[in-house]
Amino acid sequence: MKQNATHKTAAIILAAGASKRLGHPKQLVMFADETLLERTVKRALNSPLRKIIVVLGKSAERFQKLLQPYNVEIAINQNWSAGISSSIAVGLKRLDEQVSFTATVFDSALFLTCDQPFLTAELITQILQKYASTKSPIIASAYADCLGIPALFNSKLFPELLKLEGDRGAGVLIKKYKNSVSSIPFPAGEIDVDTEADLKFIQRQE
Repeated sequence: MKQNATHKTAAIILAAGASKRLGHPKQLVMFADETLLERTVKRALNSPLRKIIVVLGKSAERFQKLLQPYNVEIAINQNWSAGISSSIAVGLKRLDEQVSFTATVFDSALFLTCDQPFLTAELITQILQKYASTKSPIIASAYADCLGIPALFNSKLFPELLKLEGDRGAGVLIKKYKNSVSSIPFPAGEIDVDTEADLKFIQRQE
């Protein structure tokens, strides 16, 4: 992969939700001796990505303290209760602000969540390499017979991402442009933490 290709993609970690189904913050769930939020951040930092934005909402102050040791930018979604689409918008707007003050031009954004415990830096690297080699407008992760997050979107799709409402996430555009999507296998991507049953399952994997 060309050296400058990694500098054209920014990561946006969506971590603003209230974890209603779980009943307590999934961001703070411990797995392999680290919180899921820190685990996601570390994987992003260990990849070729050079810009990482973490979108916080519910309990933002608590999570900000947790993230102080890490070289990431924090964006606060005051409207987090409006659904994941609002966090996508906050992340993209923060990225746009950064572009205004730097010479770097980001041509894509990689969306991550903090509830996929088996995310790896290698997977992130593979997504970036796939984008660099194919220039597909969307690079998605393939698991459980579907395409989903982590997913990278070319900046030409940012206006459509900004128009999403409620809990309609990036998957809407993956389905809309499915014939233009390139994918990376991520079988463990189907394992996320939404419920106590999910939590007990991942704890058995440690």
